[in-house]
Order: sequence, then structure tokens, then C-alpha cells
Amino acid sequence: MATIDVTQKTERVVSRVSPDAKALLEQAASWAGFSSVNQFIVQSAIREAERIMRQEQVIRLSARDT
Repeated sequence: MATIDVTQKTERVVSRVSPDAKALLEQAASWAGFSSVNQFIVQSAIREAERIMRQEQVIRLSARDT
């Protein structure tokens, strides 16, 4: 799987959330040591996307091999 370059920022992702969700994200970002909620969201989403991709690759490779 390719490594994601998080330094070259040319694209934007926008999301609307409830006040409760925003407060939760702010608290989690603070506790995790992120400098911004946006940084926390992007890093968390990338980790989850990579996890899903790895899981799907294993499932598809296993099915193909059987």
C-alpha cells in the first residue's frame, strides 16, 4: 500500500457536524495532542481508510487463493 503524503495539501474536504459531535472531536483532538480538529480528523480518517484497505486486500486475496 502506498504511503500518503500529508505534507502536500492541495485538496479540501468539508463536513458539517452537530455541536455535540464538534465538541467530542475537539476534546479528542486535544487529548491526543493534535494542534487542530482538522488535523485530528484527517489523520484519523487516513488511519481508518488504510485499515479498511488492508482488510479488504486480505479478504480478496484469500478468496482468490481458495
